[in-house]
Amino acid sequence: MNDDTNKYASPDQLLQAKLYRYVSLIGFSVIALGFIVYVSGIVPSTVPVGEVSSYWHLSSQDFASETGTPQGWDLIGNIGSGDMISLASLVLMPLATILCLSIMALAFSRGRNWGFLTIVSLQTIVLVLAASGVVSGH
Repeated sequence: MNDDTNKYASPDQLLQAKLYRYVSLIGFSVIALGFIVYVSGIVPSTVPVGEVSSYWHLSSQDFASETGTPQGWDLIGNIGSGDMISLASLVLMPLATILCLSIMALAFSRGRNWGFLTIVSLQTIVLVLAASGVVSGH
């Protein structure tokens, strides 16, 4: 039975499941490609693959200061190095959730499902604020 009818899931739930499936597949593919770029040395890296293990004992703050690795939004300015490409690819998975929630908000809006629209909109706002660093614990 592959006709999108299901007695246990609503059309909105099926749409959300499809979205997560496709976005996850794309996200994992991008992560794999980012890792391949890093370990293959196709693009020069801030921290070469052979040296990474010598820094594993450090905290993230100490790692960044010892290696000159950019932190936070500074990553965008250094996206041309292999390790930063690999790191940036990891950021896509949390963004996938925001993308899926935004698309679901449109679906709930079209269906005039105001309760779910409110919940999804609030979740999206919280995730965007958390990802942006505006609301940090420091």
